[in-house]
Formats: sequence, structure tokens, C-alpha cells
Amino acid sequence: MAKKERPLGITILAIFQIIAAILSLMIVIAIPIYLQNYNLSYLLENEIFKLIFIYYIIMIPISIILAIGLLKRVMLAWVFIIILQAINFFTSIYRYNIFGIFVSIVIIIYLTRPHIKEYYLLD
Repeated sequence: MAKKERPLGITILAIFQIIAAILSLMIVIAIPIYLQNYNLSYLLENEIFKLIFIYYIIMIPISIILAIGLLKRVMLAWVFIIILQAINFFTSIYRYNIFGIFVSIVIIIYLTRPHIKEYYLLD
């Protein structure tokens, strides 16, 4: 069977995943540098700061793995992107983030289009 050509939208989503990972890495590196003049012991004792920092540390490799998975036609990456966008949708509602809601809806709709499903589900 001939290999299907990757849809352009999948390439774009993968590029955005890689950009998100790079930006997250920059944030993880920049926060301690930016805050070096401040009392870091207070920040390190702050639970919210710790959670945000841990979130970024976890999401960097996940974003890279999902981007590679999307590009390499791994169905599990496709499924996890849909799940993460659904989570993002609900957290965006909670935070009244209209842009986040819109982006999540667009990505979920795109990833569930018949030609995208076919690309990941059929060999």
C-alpha cells in the first residue's frame, strides 16, 4: 500500500508543539535568572510557583514527543493531542480564556476530520 502524504495541518501542529517546548524551556531557564535578585527561598517555598515550574518541566519533553509522534504518524500521539486539547478547552473555560477555547475547538475539529482520522488509523 502506498504511503499517504502527511497533511499540512499536522506539520503545522507539530511545529507549534516544538515552539511550545522551546518557549517552555526558555521560561524554565529565564525564571531563576530573572528572579536572582529576589528572595528565591520565598519562591521555592511557594507551592504555586513549584507547581508551575514542575508543569513546565513535564510539558517540555511531552511536547517534543508529541510533535515527533505527529510527524511520524503515531496514532497514540494523535490521541494524546486530542485529550490534551480537551483538557485545555475545559481549563480555558474555567479561566475565561476565549482564545484558548477557540484554539482548542479548532484543533479538536481538525484532528477529528475524516481525512486526518484516516491518516492515523489506516496503514
